[in-house]
Amino acid sequence: MKYFHLKNISLTHNIENYNISPGKIIKGSGVIQEANNAITDPSKSILIADRYIMKQYGNLISSRQVKSVIFKGEVCPSEIYRIKKIISENGIKEVISMGGGKAMDIAKLAKRDIGGIKLTLIPTSCATCAAYTAVSVIYNEDHSYMDTVDVPTADNLFIDYEIFGRLPSGFYAAGIADTLAKYYETAAYRKYTKVQTLDDNMVFETAKSIYKRLKEIIIKKWAKLDGPLKRELTDINIIYSGIVSTMGKYSVTSSIAHAISYAMTIIPETREFLHGEHVAMGLMIEETAVKNEKNLWEIETFFEIIDLPKRWQSFRIKKNQLKDIFGFYIKIRDKEKIHIPIKDDLMYNIFSKLI
Repeated sequence: MKYFHLKNISLTHNIENYNISPGKIIKGSGVIQEANNAITDPSKSILIADRYIMKQYGNLISSRQVKSVIFKGEVCPSEIYRIKKIISENGIKEVISMGGGKAMDIAKLAKRDIGGIKLTLIPTSCATCAAYTAVSVIYNEDHSYMDTVDVPTADNLFIDYEIFGRLPSGFYAAGIADTLAKYYETAAYRKYTKVQTLDDNMVFETAKSIYKRLKEIIIKKWAKLDGPLKRELTDINIIYSGIVSTMGKYSVTSSIAHAISYAMTIIPETREFLHGEHVAMGLMIEETAVKNEKNLWEIETFFEIIDLPKRWQSFRIKKNQLKDIFGFYIKIRDKEKIHIPIKDDLMYNIFSKLI
C-alpha cells in the first residue's frame, strides 16, 4: 500500500528528503552495548520502550543520564503527541527506541515531526520489518488501523542476536508471513497489470529470491530452528524484508493481504495477535480471490508447518463479525487505491467460507 499513498505526498513531509534505509546497521551478539557508544550526549537523550521491554532490557542502556519513557503500546494520535511533547519540552536530541514494530514506528514519527533528532532503533521482535522501513502505521485511539505514512528511517539500527535467540518460534513464523506476503502480493498485482516498470520487476525478482530461501527453510529446516537459523531469519524478516519494501518505493509491496490484515484490527479479539499472523489470514483470502490454486496450496502447506492461522476461528472471530471486517477492508482498499478487479460479492463470499 506504500506505493499508492505516495500518489498524494504531503508537501510538509516530502518523502524525497528522507533516506529510504537506515544510515547504519550494527548486528551481532551483544551489540546493544555498542548502542551506548552511539549516544553522544546522554543528558539530551531518551530511551523509549514499553514497560515489559524496559524491565527486560532497559538496563543495557547503562547511562543514568538517559531519560526513560514508557511507551503505552499504541501508535495513536494521543500517544504520538505525548511522546513528541516529552521530546520537545526536554530539549531531546537523541532518541533510542527499543521493542516491537509499534515502538519503532512511533519513534520514526517523532523524528519526522521534530527537527534535528538522531534516531537509534533496537528491535526486540523479528515479526515485522518496521525497524528498517521508511513508513509508520498509525492506529485510532480504539486500536483500529488509521493510516500508513512516510517517515524517515533510523540513523542507527542495532540487531542484537542474543535478544532474538530467546524469542519463541511464533515470532519468526509471523515475520515469515509478512515477508512472504511481499512476494505473493507483488505477484498478484503483476497478474492484473499489463505494463511492468523496471521498479516492478526488481522488486518482484528480489522478493522471489527471498521467497525461495524461506521455502527451503520452512520445508527442510523448520523442525530444527537453531541459533544460526534464527539469526538468518532475523536478517530476512527485518533487513531483507525491509529492503524489498524500500525498493518498492514506487512499486507495490503491499496489497490485498495487508489491507485485510489492517481491517482485522476493527475487531478487539484480533489485537492480541501479531501483525504477521493477521497477514497470514489476508494471504489465504487474497490467493483464493485471485484463483491461484498453486500458491494457495503452497501457503496452506507453509502455514501448517510453521503453525500460522488459516481460518477466522483461529482469531476467535464469529461469522456475524465478518461484515465489520469486510466493510473496513473496502474502506482501506478504496483509500489505498488497491485496484485488483475482484467483485465485492465474490470477496465477501470468500471471507465467509474461511470461517
